Amino acid sequence: MFWKLLKNNSLVVISLIFTFFACQKVTDPLGLKSGQKIAFTSERDGNAEIYIMNIDGSGKRNLTSHPADDRYPIFSPDGSKISFRSTRDGIAEEIYLMNADGGQQINISNHVSDDIVRQFSPDGSKLMFSSSRDGNSEIYLATLNGYSLLNLTNHPDSDYFPSFSPDGSQITYVRKSDSLLSEIFIMNRDGSKQSNLTNHPAADYYPVFSPDGSKIAFTSGRGGHFQTDIYLMNINGSGVTRLTNTGYDFYPVFSPDGSIIAYLSPGAGNSVDIYRMNIDGSNKFNLINTVGYEGNDFTFSPDGSQIAFSSNLDDNSDIYVVNIDGSGLIRLTNNLSPDYSPDFQPTQ
Repeated sequence: MFWKLLKNNSLVVISLIFTFFACQKVTDPLGLKSGQKIAFTSERDGNAEIYIMNIDGSGKRNLTSHPADDRYPIFSPDGSKISFRSTRDGIAEEIYLMNADGGQQINISNHVSDDIVRQFSPDGSKLMFSSSRDGNSEIYLATLNGYSLLNLTNHPDSDYFPSFSPDGSQITYVRKSDSLLSEIFIMNRDGSKQSNLTNHPAADYYPVFSPDGSKIAFTSGRGGHFQTDIYLMNINGSGVTRLTNTGYDFYPVFSPDGSIIAYLSPGAGNSVDIYRMNIDGSNKFNLINTVGYEGNDFTFSPDGSQIAFSSNLDDNSDIYVVNIDGSGLIRLTNNLSPDYSPDFQPTQ
C-alpha cells in the first residue's frame, strides 16, 4: 500500500523532500551550528579581515572581504552575530555588526573617534564600548541598529575596560583620574549609582565579574615594587583577597562555570604565558610553558574545557587551542601573516 501511494504521489514526495532540504539550507547556510566555530582576525589577505573556522581549524572563510582593516571579532550571546572594529569609513576604528555568516554588515558607532567594543549585553540587545568622542574616554551603550546611543559614565575622568554582570543589571569598569590613579568602579546598567569599589592609591584595572555575579576579579599594583597581581573581591568592594604573588600577573578571565581563573604571567625566558588557578588561588600552573608570547586575546570554550589564544611560539602569530589541564596543544592556523583575537561561538 505504501509503495503504491509513493508511486502515485512521487512528485508530491519529491517536492516535500526538496522543500525540507531547502529549508535546512536557508536556516543554516554555512553549517554554523553553535559552538562549532571560532572567529578570528587574519592578515593573510594583505590587510586585517575577520575569518571564521571550525574548532579543528578546518573550513577557514573570510567573512568581511574589505580593503580596510577589520579586527577583533566578538560573538553575540546567541552566536548569531559578530561585532568587530573597522577602519572602512576613515582612519578611526568604528564598531560594526554582521551576521555570523558575514551578511548585513552595518556601522553601529558612526563617529570619527576610535570606538573600542568590549561586550554584548547578556541578553544580546546592546553593545557596550568605550570612546573618546566627547573629549575623554567614556562608556557607551548602543542598540544593535545604532539608532540609540547612551553615554553611561559622562564623567570628566577617563572610563574604560567595562564588563557586564551576568544578569546585565550592573557594569564594572576602570576610572582613571588626571593624577593617573585608576580605580575599579561599578554602576547600574543605565549609568546610575556609580561607586568606587577599590579606593586604593595603587593602580587597579581589568575588572571582570564571576559567572555567578558575586565576585569581581581584577589586576592591581598594590603589592608594591612595580608588581601587578590578581585580586578578588565582593561586588560591594569588601573581602579583597590577593590570589597571586609573582609580581607580574594580569588580565584575569573566569571559566564559564566560575571555578577557574586564567591569567597572563611571565614564562620561560621573555615569554608571557597563560596560567590557570582555582578561584581561591590554589593549583596554579602554566598551561602553555613555551618561549612564545601569548596576548590578552585568549578565551574559554563554551564548555570550559579549552582555551583558544594567539601566540608567536612558532615565530608568527597563529591561533592555538589547549585543554584546561595543559594537554592537547593544537595549532589551528599556520600562515605567514598574523592570525589573532580568537572568539568561540557560544552554545545555546
